[in-house]
Amino acid sequence: EGKEENKAFLLKELKVQGIAYLDKTERRNMLIFELLHSEDLEKLIHYAGMFQVSEATISNDLDAIEPWLQTYDLSLLRKPGFGVQLIGKEENFRRAITSIVNQSIVQNEQLQRINFLDSSSLLHQIFIDTGSQSILKLLDQDILTRVLHVFETYQHELSLDRYASVGYIGLIIHLVIAIERLLSGKTITMEEELLRALKEDPYYKKAKELTAYFEEEFHIEVPESESAYVFMNLKGARMKYAVEKQDELTKMLDEYDCMIVADDLIAAFGRLMGDDFSQDKVLYQGLASHLRATLHRLNYHMRLENPLLDQIKEDFRD
Repeated sequence: EGKEENKAFLLKELKVQGIAYLDKTERRNMLIFELLHSEDLEKLIHYAGMFQVSEATISNDLDAIEPWLQTYDLSLLRKPGFGVQLIGKEENFRRAITSIVNQSIVQNEQLQRINFLDSSSLLHQIFIDTGSQSILKLLDQDILTRVLHVFETYQHELSLDRYASVGYIGLIIHLVIAIERLLSGKTITMEEELLRALKEDPYYKKAKELTAYFEEEFHIEVPESESAYVFMNLKGARMKYAVEKQDELTKMLDEYDCMIVADDLIAAFGRLMGDDFSQDKVLYQGLASHLRATLHRLNYHMRLENPLLDQIKEDFRD
């Protein structure tokens, strides 16, 4: 006997599926992911049951992850007796979700060894058969499979096969998250002035072509602001480097700045090392290709993240 609302709560808790994890760090990452996807206040007992730990452990986990969430301008609303909920703008929710997924992606040792243009290989070796990286399995598998199918089907028409593996996979993750949020009624906004500036870029047409395929696949309408964010990810993703593209590269007006910066960096590095690298064409072209995406992201104030930054600083301190 009891109130109907209490019975409903009990039934909900009984239906909670336990989530497997290896250690405290992975549990906390997955707790972040669950919080980012929850629309309502959830009691600590809900997450305790999900991760098979005590409520006190979940409370400690919340204390530990709060500073990370704050870096994305997200705040934890904690109401004793009612539960916990994340508060923030939709843009920040997506940035945080993308970051937590990307952390799992870069830890996958198979990333550089698979044919990432083959949707089946990518699905199983990166997103499903990921061992301890269970966070990737929390992505909507139906949406992921359909996004991969669209990418494989239209990769040549959309020039997606020109992207490096990390850029290609990053774009997939962005679209899976964006489509899932759109299907649940959560849209992202953009300042009108910035949106107008982005739409003037000829490359914006590519983003509209890409989103049109997903409008057809998922029977949704993609707002202009969503297409603009797809454009920013397309233009901010690193292309494959190919020597035979050098003449085409040097003719493109929007590559001029990155060539100047590449020249300056190589000259400065040469002075530091006491050597001349100015004739190293492979270094020059590869660096210019990398800087194209970097300068674009900086220009549009896109958050630059590298989950390996601390490791790089440790391994290559000089």
